[in-house]
Amino acid sequence: MELLGHEAAWAAFSQAEAGGRLHHAWLLAGPRGMGKRAFADRVAQRLLGEGSGAALVAAGSHPDLRVLAPDPEKPASGILVDQVRALGPFLRSHPALGRHRVVILDAADDLNLSAANALLKSLEEPGEGLVFLLVAHAPGRLPATIRSRCRLLRFPPLPEPAVRSLLAMRAPELAEADRARLAALSGGAPGEALRLAEAGAGALLSALETEPPERFAERFAGKGGAEAFALLCALAPRVAALAARRQPDPERIARHAEVVALARDAMRPGEDRVMMAWALALALGSGKAAA
Repeated sequence: MELLGHEAAWAAFSQAEAGGRLHHAWLLAGPRGMGKRAFADRVAQRLLGEGSGAALVAAGSHPDLRVLAPDPEKPASGILVDQVRALGPFLRSHPALGRHRVVILDAADDLNLSAANALLKSLEEPGEGLVFLLVAHAPGRLPATIRSRCRLLRFPPLPEPAVRSLLAMRAPELAEADRARLAALSGGAPGEALRLAEAGAGALLSALETEPPERFAERFAGKGGAEAFALLCALAPRVAALAARRQPDPERIARHAEVVALARDAMRPGEDRVMMAWALALALGSGKAAA
């Protein structure tokens, strides 16, 4: 689990632990894809990973570790109060293998009001050796009473070179040019860059730069290209926004607005995907379209 770019957060945690001032609740705050969950897993490894504990943490079966997350089949329901209440026996117990117990909430933003209130009671009276790690993409959504009982660790967007380095480690099959493209479009979030890489964004962006719009449109929006077309519609506004940021002239700003409108309209039912992909490629000035 790489911590490249988040050394300050790790140093703050390590210093607190070494100095005997390990806070019982940590709020890991930052945009999605910043590596907050990887950081939480690393902390769990540090606190629970003595001896055979490391393998148990990695497998998610350590007796002193609990992870709360929304039901993957009903993600919109968030983390429910019953899930928090079910922690009761664990919170009242003693560590089974070491000195600590760890609870990871991923993401704490997904706590509904009742669940947040139930969690607050545990944060107010933590058991000995108990450490809560609250992953938060939008910490402002958490009640102030919860935030005030946590030590805040911020995970700001990473610079592009750091994202490229992480891509090189996690996706070594990517060409350097693709890593650069994805890092630029990721918003400084290595997790988002990896997600885009896995979705095939590198090949799509490369083709957008090099292929004539008609060939590009047929390739990424033709028969059977629904997933690639959806990816194009998601990426096109980012490509136009990046161009406008790098060269903020009226033409590029207007082009960004045009691309946003096209991408929105392209996803409407009944639209001709190939024609909309062609229009997006033209608006973005694809490789040979401007030649």
